[in-house]
Amino acid sequence: MCTVFWDRQGILLVEFLPRDETINVVNPFPVFTKSGKLLVTVTACDASFILTDQNIQDIEDFHRFIFSDTLWLEELKEFLPCAAPNSYYICPVIEGKIDWDFIFATKQHPYQRQKLETKDTVERTVFDSEKFSDAVIMRSYKIDTWKSERPTFHHVVSICCDMTPSSSFPVVSKYKTFQEYFFTKYNVMIHDLEQPLVETVQMGDLHMWKPLYLSPVETFDDKLALSKTKQRHQNYKEYLVPELCVIHPFQSSLFLKVMCLPTVLFRLNGLLLAEEIRRAIAQEARVGTAELTGSTAWQPFHLETTNKSLTDYLFQIGELREIPKNEIIPCDIVKDINSNEITSFDVKIDLNTHTGPSPSLLLQALTAKSAGDEFDLERLEIIGDSFLKFSMSIKTYIKYRNFDEGKLTSLRSHLIQNLNLYQKAKKKKLGEYLTTTGFNCGKTWLPPCYVVEDHIDENNLIKKPKKKNKTDMEVVEESENSLHLYFTKQVISDKCVADSVEALIGCYLLSSGQLGALKFMAWLGVSPFLDNDTDFETWPPPPPDPVVCEPGPFVDQRLEFLTDGFDRFEKEIGYTFKNKAYLLQAFTHPSYSDNDITDCYQRLEFLGDSVLDYLITRQLYEDPAGHSPGKLTDLRSALVNNIYFAFLAVKHNYHGFLKIMSPDLFHLINHFLEVLQESKQYEFFE
Repeated sequence: MCTVFWDRQGILLVEFLPRDETINVVNPFPVFTKSGKLLVTVTACDASFILTDQNIQDIEDFHRFIFSDTLWLEELKEFLPCAAPNSYYICPVIEGKIDWDFIFATKQHPYQRQKLETKDTVERTVFDSEKFSDAVIMRSYKIDTWKSERPTFHHVVSICCDMTPSSSFPVVSKYKTFQEYFFTKYNVMIHDLEQPLVETVQMGDLHMWKPLYLSPVETFDDKLALSKTKQRHQNYKEYLVPELCVIHPFQSSLFLKVMCLPTVLFRLNGLLLAEEIRRAIAQEARVGTAELTGSTAWQPFHLETTNKSLTDYLFQIGELREIPKNEIIPCDIVKDINSNEITSFDVKIDLNTHTGPSPSLLLQALTAKSAGDEFDLERLEIIGDSFLKFSMSIKTYIKYRNFDEGKLTSLRSHLIQNLNLYQKAKKKKLGEYLTTTGFNCGKTWLPPCYVVEDHIDENNLIKKPKKKNKTDMEVVEESENSLHLYFTKQVISDKCVADSVEALIGCYLLSSGQLGALKFMAWLGVSPFLDNDTDFETWPPPPPDPVVCEPGPFVDQRLEFLTDGFDRFEKEIGYTFKNKAYLLQAFTHPSYSDNDITDCYQRLEFLGDSVLDYLITRQLYEDPAGHSPGKLTDLRSALVNNIYFAFLAVKHNYHGFLKIMSPDLFHLINHFLEVLQESKQYEFFE
């Protein structure tokens, strides 16, 4: 056995994780407390343990004490390590070894007897300054309610030697002293009237998986705008009588770390599942190395979005707005985009030594927006979808040389449709790794060594009958609204699985380059190659010759005649075509019957559309501004549209090279030029 430890808390496993202490098993990740952010690092202890049956029982009792008597998460669950889906133990650790002294001290603590008593029989606590220093206490006069609800835990901030039960009540009320308050409200008589009071604050929430954002009102400390309830609870402190309290075995400093455990284990589980996928793909698809080495160091997982609340607030008051899809982008924005040189397109990564994507990046690709986490797959899905469309466009364009634009579009749509991606993912069981449910300690998270009886989950799952004429998506949405009732099940739609596939493609594209993304796609079954070709290094394959007739002197002369004057276009773009037939095809409208050498531009238009979409999407994705998925989509739609391209074509006089034999089309082009010259929007392109 080995122990993976987190400060004084360890996870006792029956399988080995990487043993080198220099290796982070997964990315260091944060948990967010009211006191600030804590960074959790998981490494393996360089130790194994041989445990007796009694040792295992003692660890088991300690583990159950944490989740049942400290975190109070046993409701609707049963402690059954042998049948639990996650069977590992939490134990205290000192210098990589199990802290047996602390386990025994916890087992013999007076709290273990007191928690079984009633309000009238519980033993009164004698004040001791050492015991109450850095202590966690609970109110013994509410002990009768502990069986039905989680008790309130209080952290002792200070011992108030200048206050006793006979002191005046600190707020204006009908009670004159603390003694009168407890006797009148709780029918409790205080015996020691000379004992000092303790100043306490309630322990925080167990959900520490996301940053604690302040609203703009709270950020700027606008007391007038804050509700009276919020003002009353800010820095709220409570005075308690030591005699009427039960001391918890864990000191406050340790108790705070124990409260982080559900969040830590939830996040660790997701990262380990992501690492499992990374290793499987590395072994089967040869994308990166499966085994970690001593030089491997995963970067910390920074999942905060510091301006999230402020951005939402500015949208609400109208200071920010969404970009309409058909709006022309001013030239200064276009220039800013063009000024950022893209270097990642040509980066060559040695996949024999590269680790591939980190667990944290994979976790993002496996987390749906419905999970309500601080991150999700949407940004990765956008770049992955664009690359998938780009690669499938190349495949269909080259493989089906006689297909027109309509057939190519239909075929590509079939290859990249959600149903096809879902079926491929199902064969690889990728859906089992997705997270679609929000983390909730008491409602959706099952502690290790605990089980939920099957009939409880099934009853919740079929609680709402499916109505007639209701779509699957509506049923999924209804199920997602009640997912907080489930501990072991998730409702995942086919589209969600398909979106995750696209996000995983984007994940491998960004971390392992184009070659890594292609290998992942081939492993998944969405092959970018023609037939049985698997030469990743030479992808894409050479395109077909645009000349559709038999080669000969006449063809060369005819091509030279039809491309006369195109040298001015080549000079404009700074590129000289080796095969001028491509250029001729790109400028040939279907109405131009004089071109009997090449096809019209429609097939190239099909290919160019996907190339432009990928280039612009990749550029916008890598913008340091880190656009949100919504803004990323809006910017792309604003840049990839016909009006914008028409403006650019007129600016560079590309329309002068078009080969058209349609009077109506000539008339429309001239009309567009007249309207454009009168339009103020054209000034952006001058």
